[in-house]
Amino acid sequence: MGILHRTVIELGMRQGSRRAVVILVAALLWVQPGCGASFVDGANKTLATALSATNAARDQFTVWDRAHQLEIVNGAASRADAEVALNKYRAKRAKVIRAFTVAYVSIGTAVALIPLVERGIKKESALLPLLADVATAIAAVKEAYAALKGD
Repeated sequence: MGILHRTVIELGMRQGSRRAVVILVAALLWVQPGCGASFVDGANKTLATALSATNAARDQFTVWDRAHQLEIVNGAASRADAEVALNKYRAKRAKVIRAFTVAYVSIGTAVALIPLVERGIKKESALLPLLADVATAIAAVKEAYAALKGD
């Protein structure tokens, strides 16, 4: 994963403004020193990086989630207590699952638009808000996961 693509994702996650994320994505995709890659190539690389980062976060979450649920069960005094505690935890966990779903849909939506941009059916500028959505969605995953863990 290149520094440019990590920067897009990391800075995008820190931005509070959707407009700021769109401007950041546009600037980083159109101005790639020494790369000579096209806008679509940059978008493809950014989306591949976003997908890899989301998959890595999902894998990490899955390992932590399993261990945490086992902790809940092992710490319960009875089966009924374990079920109540697990249901309470899973209600909170649903926010993380939803955030992952939104992230994957955002990535998929942006990837689906790329062939239309390549064929000239859609303008490159149509990708910018979708790339911003991807960065925002990844930030939401990170925030929901951290909130669930209590970080």
